[in-house]
Amino acid sequence: KARWRPGVSIGVNSEFSNNLFLVHPRRLGDFATKNGVGQRYYNMQGPWDIVTTPGGDLSSTWRLGKKRKLILVGGAKYYIFARNEQARYLKAYVSARFDLTKHDTLRARGRFVPSRFRKNYARDVGGVRVYERADYQQLDALGEYRHDWSKHWNMALEYKFSRRRFNSAFFGRDRTSHELNLRSVHDLSKQLEVSVGTAAGVSRSPQQMEFGVNKDRSFQVGRGYVELDWNMSHRWTFALASELRL
Repeated sequence: KARWRPGVSIGVNSEFSNNLFLVHPRRLGDFATKNGVGQRYYNMQGPWDIVTTPGGDLSSTWRLGKKRKLILVGGAKYYIFARNEQARYLKAYVSARFDLTKHDTLRARGRFVPSRFRKNYARDVGGVRVYERADYQQLDALGEYRHDWSKHWNMALEYKFSRRRFNSAFFGRDRTSHELNLRSVHDLSKQLEVSVGTAAGVSRSPQQMEFGVNKDRSFQVGRGYVELDWNMSHRWTFALASELRL
């Protein structure tokens, strides 16, 4: 008999960022000198900021049988920046887990950002380089099938989808991405875990003329990777990863 259990979670997180917009170190001093209208850092209040994130979610869990569950979660977070108010944004998310059998599990996740400030990008306006605000909307989705061969070994097949859409002035930075990932995870001991996998993906962007050049940001990627996780005592974790891209 299925048993249902609801859940509610509410929380607030706060953290400090010393380079909110991921600016190259040699340009960190430019925030004070290139902040006029049409310049690179117009209306951007420096690289550092304090990010406060209130959020909450609702969950439902159904016990379907021995070692079988259905779990649904939905929620949202709002990112508040103390200095850079224009960077504030909302993120909504959903997830689901369904145990087909005690050895087979389906998982799905989705995330949606209605609008988020990226940075000021350059445009050619009558032969003059002018920087304008660039905002984007993003949708991400993930689906995964996992099979447990034993208590210490599992394999998973994962598909990722991502779509990003900028305001019309920067449509050439739009992208639609797909990636397929196959990985195998082995527990070598209670503290040591190793993951081996391979992934292939493609990202497509529309072409756009930028300063006399027809720009196309589309690309394809293939990679293999090995990851080692060591869960030490006192809540310390050591991770080591190696990746080969083709």
